[in-house]
Amino acid sequence: MDENNPLKLLLEVVAERQVPAERIDIVTSTHRRITSHLAARRKRRTAILVTIGIVVFLTLGLATPQGQVIASRLFQFFISKGTNVQALPTLNPHLVEMSSPAVTVPATQAAGVPPFVHQCGSYAGPVCSPEQLQALVTFPVKELTNLPSGIQLRGATGGPNLITLQYTTTVDQEFLQLVETPWTIQLPPLEVGSGATIEVVQVGAAQGEYVRGAWINHSNVIVWHSDANTQTLRWVDEDVYYQLILISHDGHPSLNQQDLVRLASNLGEPAAQPDQLPGGRLTREEAEQKLGRAILLPASIPDGYQWNGATVLNGDVCLHYRSPNGDPIGGLHIAERAGTSSVSIGVDRTLSPLAGLEKEFIPLGGVGGAVGVYGWGSPLVSAVCNPDGETRSQTVLVFQTKGTTFEIFGPPVEILTRLELARLAESLTGVQTTGNTDDPQKITSAADAQRFVDFPLLVPTLLPKGWNFHHAVADPAKNQVTLYYKAGQDAEVYGAFTILQRPVPADMTVSQSATPDPAPTVQPLKVGSMDGEYRLYCSSTGGQNMTQENIDCSAEVLTWQQNGVRYSIEAGLPISVAREILTGVALSLTPVLSDGTNSIANNPLHLLAGYPLASLAQLPAPYEAGEERIAFSTSSACRTIFRSGEQSVAGYLVQSLSPLSPDTKPLASYELSSNDQVKALLFPVHQQEVRGCGGRIEDGVRLSWMANGLSYDLFSASSIPTNDLLRLAQEVSTKPLGD
Repeated sequence: MDENNPLKLLLEVVAERQVPAERIDIVTSTHRRITSHLAARRKRRTAILVTIGIVVFLTLGLATPQGQVIASRLFQFFISKGTNVQALPTLNPHLVEMSSPAVTVPATQAAGVPPFVHQCGSYAGPVCSPEQLQALVTFPVKELTNLPSGIQLRGATGGPNLITLQYTTTVDQEFLQLVETPWTIQLPPLEVGSGATIEVVQVGAAQGEYVRGAWINHSNVIVWHSDANTQTLRWVDEDVYYQLILISHDGHPSLNQQDLVRLASNLGEPAAQPDQLPGGRLTREEAEQKLGRAILLPASIPDGYQWNGATVLNGDVCLHYRSPNGDPIGGLHIAERAGTSSVSIGVDRTLSPLAGLEKEFIPLGGVGGAVGVYGWGSPLVSAVCNPDGETRSQTVLVFQTKGTTFEIFGPPVEILTRLELARLAESLTGVQTTGNTDDPQKITSAADAQRFVDFPLLVPTLLPKGWNFHHAVADPAKNQVTLYYKAGQDAEVYGAFTILQRPVPADMTVSQSATPDPAPTVQPLKVGSMDGEYRLYCSSTGGQNMTQENIDCSAEVLTWQQNGVRYSIEAGLPISVAREILTGVALSLTPVLSDGTNSIANNPLHLLAGYPLASLAQLPAPYEAGEERIAFSTSSACRTIFRSGEQSVAGYLVQSLSPLSPDTKPLASYELSSNDQVKALLFPVHQQEVRGCGGRIEDGVRLSWMANGLSYDLFSASSIPTNDLLRLAQEVSTKPLGD
């Protein structure tokens, strides 16, 4: 970002789905955008699972040479807008023709990236100390001193003309930040609502101003909320401009006005920081000494990742690696546990009771059973990797090799893909099988994406001004591709959108093919001559009572079908222009290959298509699913089944890559699907160990069938009636692949 631009704010939100960053004018928009996203975080659709809460950062710049020093009493840091409600600015974006729509256009540096990002991390993940920043800037750096118990420096970053120091507090998901920049002109005051109270406060020898509240950006208007959990203190001292801001998520801030003024009045010179690992982590040598054994380190790690210490707990060890920009959500954690017994992969519901985890077997070289289990969603990070309870992950890869069980907890797939985690795993096993495989989750051109599907892909020839193709993701198992487009720094409208393309049955309508979501506003429309629909997803902070002052629309989806292919463009754009933009992009779609054909390459499918594990989230009454265990020796997953209210195991569901060999004749044969494509056989069972489950059936039955290319065995441990076995089997076998 050009630091000679006027004051700017960048707000970045990190989630189980990536939310586009936006550039916003700080003079009129700082508080409303911060609090708008704090509110949107609570009401966004359930598909969006927040992983680390909200990260906010300010970027300030100055445009003219240093002027006359003005007495503190003359400073005005805030000014009333004269109203609590503002109209959103009118947008008039232009669609421009793409010169080469099938290839990646190199993106410019994203807005809000600090110049010192490589040395000190991003605004969301600062890693430098104030002492280290002082060596990089020419103005005096100060830090908060005499910190109350529970408040500590997380890190600092910035650029030559501005730095930010970020602190953690005693409240979860609370944000405390100190901004410092040389005072060269009298900066424009920040506009606040007419309901705001601007208080003059004494900050040491200087006078400052304090405001509580924020502008909240709704879909139609911008509203000032004096009760918003945002507190801002501004002052100038010794030719340096300071801003101290506290944003609380739960409505119970750890600091009040007096606390912030006290902190601001006690700035001090940066203290020398010892060269140590964060959070009491150990060096490799210290960890090995504590364990009494050697630690297996990966032969290679993803580009940009750096060693960040080890933690040890109950004989297990976890290796931590910092992401290239220091963001916690991008961290990498590798747990090592001696032994190769079956393991369970839990779900982290700390941030949302609706959190889930999808899992699948993937082939790996040099591991037990020749497979690992890859999961995405909200995996529960092992205690050895999460001693403070604050570590979150969005992907996990579990496997066994050399008498050791490994769990790799990774960042969102947009940062590290499944294939990249598999390559990391194989650098631990020493058997590489994925080196020459193309990565379907990180495709750098639309033309390359065509190689993964068997129908002609379409790409837009028109995009909003300043927008570019970013990357593509293919799912060969579903025969689908998603194209990603994002705004550059010179864009007239900021955000991102995706274009999903996949074949659908000829008799499926647009409404049938659309993903079910809660209460969208659905509008029919034409895309050329094709029938389509436009879905607008909105929610309200006022419950059922929606008004222009409490409504928020977070996503738009345009869907239509043509020549047996479903097209869906999903975006998060201002609603005043979203329909116009999406329709214009849709009408400009053209085949990615000039001859209009498809061209599937001889790309090895190893690791491109996995083997989904069955979901038992909702079983027919009166049955409930228990713990799931993964047995790598047999490449199988076992789920215990209970009757509601009973403690003893009623049955087991075993899913495997290879079927059990029947040792007796079947008692009966059943059809599990109406189209006669899934048949199940019922076998008697006597004194049989259930593989991977740790259970044993003395006398019972086993219902076996094949579905989705996998083998399923449903054991009755306590006389589950045959009709109930069939109902349970029907629930599992009829689920779509990967759902």
